[in-house]
Amino acid sequence: MKSTNINNITAVSSDRTFTTLTPLVISGVRVVVIWANGGEVFNEDLTECLLEQPAAEEAIQQIYDWVNEKHIAPTPAQAESLGWAAFATGKLAMSFDGPFMIALYQDVESFQWDVAPLPIGSAGRATTLHGLANVVFSETKHPEAAWKLAKYLSQDNAQKYLADNNIAIPALTVYSSDFFEKLPYGNGESCEEVFLNAVNYARMFPIAPHYNEWDTEYLRTMELVLLGQTTPARALPRLSQQITRIINKP
Repeated sequence: MKSTNINNITAVSSDRTFTTLTPLVISGVRVVVIWANGGEVFNEDLTECLLEQPAAEEAIQQIYDWVNEKHIAPTPAQAESLGWAAFATGKLAMSFDGPFMIALYQDVESFQWDVAPLPIGSAGRATTLHGLANVVFSETKHPEAAWKLAKYLSQDNAQKYLADNNIAIPALTVYSSDFFEKLPYGNGESCEEVFLNAVNYARMFPIAPHYNEWDTEYLRTMELVLLGQTTPARALPRLSQQITRIINKP
């Protein structure tokens, strides 16, 4: 299901009204909203956190309002209870997902669903670019076998397997259409076009030094925000300073 205004869509059961967006505790969702609003998480050389800047703060405030004021997105506790299958079971009316969820949704028979591009923010559309990275550990005890496997995963048989089983959009474009062969069409574009066109406005997820450390602090603070225990205006300046210190450590 889709809507040009996320404030106007909810999923309703016989005993309660459920939320409309995928759980916003997920880092990638918040980053997309920040980018679409013209904000940034870091500066270009990854030495300064910019979450306290107006465009980023405005985006986080919007997410805060979705959860705590408009109640159209789940709180962290609700998100945990909903689980990953919330949209497939009709507990979410709209979900921010990538093609990696197609295999799950493909089996839904209780309602019709469709795919649409992400909403346009004040700075345009934005999304994160991920993928299946097949790497070999530099200190592996079996370099020849590891390299043989890595090469195999990039070849036709393996790429077609990824497509046919809706695991990931294959790197070999000759098989990209196979990934979408059984899927619905929507919003004037085929499902294939929606996802492949997203590459034109996609960006790599920001990975600054000491990722685990600063991401832990980021998630902890964002959870407090989504719980309504603090506001973006109070939390983000302190969080930005903390993350800036962490990423600049030796």
